Amino acid sequence: MTIRLFHRLLCTAPRRAMPIAVLAAALGVVAPARAQQKTDAVQATLNDAAAALQRGLIDQSIQFYSDALADKGLSNDRRAVIHADRGAAHMRKQAMKPAIDDFNRAVQLSPEYAAAYNNRGNALIAVGALREAIKDFDRAIVLSPSYGAAFANRASAHVRLGNLELSLADYTRAIELTPQSVSALNGRGLLHLGADRPHAASRDFSRALSLDLRFAAGYRNRASAMSALERKDDAIEDLSRAITFDARNVDSHLVRAEAYLIAANPKAALADYNKAIELAPKSAAAYAGR
Repeated sequence: MTIRLFHRLLCTAPRRAMPIAVLAAALGVVAPARAQQKTDAVQATLNDAAAALQRGLIDQSIQFYSDALADKGLSNDRRAVIHADRGAAHMRKQAMKPAIDDFNRAVQLSPEYAAAYNNRGNALIAVGALREAIKDFDRAIVLSPSYGAAFANRASAHVRLGNLELSLADYTRAIELTPQSVSALNGRGLLHLGADRPHAASRDFSRALSLDLRFAAGYRNRASAMSALERKDDAIEDLSRAITFDARNVDSHLVRAEAYLIAANPKAALADYNKAIELAPKSAAAYAGR
């Protein structure tokens, strides 16, 4: 072999090898890039689902969640979260069967997912399966012992079953874990009220209202405690606030009318009875009161 031919082969060989190396490197970059694009696309769809749900576009939100689930590359944990979120959207439209189906799928995919058990428990309460709901809340609490919402939800199920001591213990534990929980404070307040402890009830309702000044049910409930304490003016004031934030609630008008009668203000009572009849033309209590 001549020197000139050897030199040509030596210079040419690396040039033939380089495109293979470059192609391999390029493929290594393109694959993760495409995977990231798919991940970003799924996240964008989930963001759209959450935004639609926030705007009250529930059907649209459910469709977005379904679109996200169409990606076959999702991990089981990721898929479980999306099923749970779609289940919550179904609950918003009172569609309990598809909601429970989604929560079932979520716990199948991720058996340690406490929120899915908690959410399924709420759906089971809605369909009257209280004992099954309690089992789900039990499971959620085992998986996440500091899960305040699960304690509060289990308390709600116990109330419906008449297990008032268990309910009180659960509400108290929920409040210890989540002191800002308006629902837990309101729930415990109602238990105190039912047990003829109006002072304790009033304290819980007041704490709930300090956290949510627009909580109409809280004002109505505190008004009941005020009435039990014979603080009629305070009861009327709370009922007026309740009506301010929930003007179409018939019970608020009826209870305030009764309070006005006790306070010897029949004109104001009549106005409330008239409003109650306007809102609920078939209300026997409103006609009787008037």
